[in-house]
Amino acid sequence: MKLKVLCIHGFGQTPEMFRAKSGSLRQALKKKCEFVFVQAPHMIRSDGDAAQISVDIQKVGSEDTPIVGVDNGLGFAWWTIEGRNRLSENWDPLTPPVEGQRIVGLEDSLRLIDFKFRTEGPFHGCFAFSQGASFLSILAAIAERNRQLINPRVDNRSTTHRDNEKFSNRVPADIGLNIQFKFGIFVSGFFPQEIAIREYIRHHMQATDDAIKTVHIYGTTDQVIPASMSIAYHDFLYSSYSRQATVLMAHEGGHFVPHERSIKAAVVSALHCFSPVDNVIVEG
Repeated sequence: MKLKVLCIHGFGQTPEMFRAKSGSLRQALKKKCEFVFVQAPHMIRSDGDAAQISVDIQKVGSEDTPIVGVDNGLGFAWWTIEGRNRLSENWDPLTPPVEGQRIVGLEDSLRLIDFKFRTEGPFHGCFAFSQGASFLSILAAIAERNRQLINPRVDNRSTTHRDNEKFSNRVPADIGLNIQFKFGIFVSGFFPQEIAIREYIRHHMQATDDAIKTVHIYGTTDQVIPASMSIAYHDFLYSSYSRQATVLMAHEGGHFVPHERSIKAAVVSALHCFSPVDNVIVEG
């Protein structure tokens, strides 16, 4: 049985673009992994302006779902920043979040992913790039929240009704109940740009034996998401995790999914440890 992996594209991309750009890494895992791609609900024009669009989540995956490619100058995003529609104004991950700054469109994205898990899941893991990798930390926190709801721990960090109320204005407790997975692959990830969302993630990510296992990959010459940002993002997410639960690795390149054989071998090795898969051979 293959591991089923949900693939989450970056800002301004489409599933088709992410499929093409991740081909080498996926090739290394094709014998043991099945990859399913999902399209973000918010349309972004190639000039960086947010286009007005409303995607019916109930039609995701049907013939009516808009699948838009680079030919007509459109891509998709998981969120934008409140009051900043242009890419040139909001794509600066090194700028610290400010009190009151909000990311816009998160709830629609969470509902879409929840629908994907409900209709095409279960998924063993997720594979995400750039803004998708930022989004993945929120999904991981929700998955941990759901795990705690099913199997509560007797400690002061367990999920409670009061905890859900605390964050309900940003991540409603009724959203994402179908989201559960065991591992995540983060490529060129960065902090979500809202303080309340970061606190939600910090609250729910816990250092337990059955916590979500993760691989973090960054480019040493990345000019979009600098290496220091991805490293800090990793450390933020898992400051309380045991190092057995997470792997951090670098490639000598920029803002892309790496194709070096050494990286592919390391990812295969990590997945073998996290979710044992026999006889995985690195190809290509």
